[in-house]
Amino acid sequence: MDLPKTYIATIRFGSTTTTLDPEGQPAGTGPLPRPEEAQRVAQSFIGEIEQLPPDFSALHVNGRRASDIARSGEKPALKARTVHIYDVQVLSSTETELRVRVNCSRGTYIRALARDIAERLGTVAYLSALERSAVGNFTLDRSVDPENINVKQDLRPIEEFLPELPAITLRKVPKNMLDAVAGGVPLRPEMFVHRPTQPEISALLSEAGDFLALSEYDGKAFRYRFVRASENS
Repeated sequence: MDLPKTYIATIRFGSTTTTLDPEGQPAGTGPLPRPEEAQRVAQSFIGEIEQLPPDFSALHVNGRRASDIARSGEKPALKARTVHIYDVQVLSSTETELRVRVNCSRGTYIRALARDIAERLGTVAYLSALERSAVGNFTLDRSVDPENINVKQDLRPIEEFLPELPAITLRKVPKNMLDAVAGGVPLRPEMFVHRPTQPEISALLSEAGDFLALSEYDGKAFRYRFVRASENS
């Protein structure tokens, strides 16, 4: 959940809705911006920004969902929060629509981004289409229908994803200890190139980067959480 997200978003200018998407009720109209100005303003949001979440969101306010409060006719007392827009790439632009690829941090609402871009342009907008194309190293173009998965062709090695898991520390194992770790010999400090000094979960790797095992250090003792089966086992 903490990994950066990438979205393909289509922002439609000139009108808006209560939910900032096609599902909501009409909520106002405004002028159409010049395409080149819309592109410039969209890219001006790159960086750390303060963003007010949409009223229709899953966030909780005093124990109630903001969307439930909004549906009851009240306005939820939402607070702006810090999010990071890493990149905005313009894919196409006309007077009525701006299509962009947005790479952003967790917690970013693309509907709110569409609203804020339009506001800075002196108009209104809503999000007419949205596609999440990537979450960290997981991309839509490499996704597979679970019912048609081919284990040999479609499964990807765990080494691709370990660096993106913040809860796991990557630690190398000395060459002379590879067989011991692969065989599940009880962990000792000398089995780590750099020994942990505080509690952590570690992915133990060979010097070539191959995943061997998952270990846990509680501040006093080491234990395995998982040992990868060798090809010869």
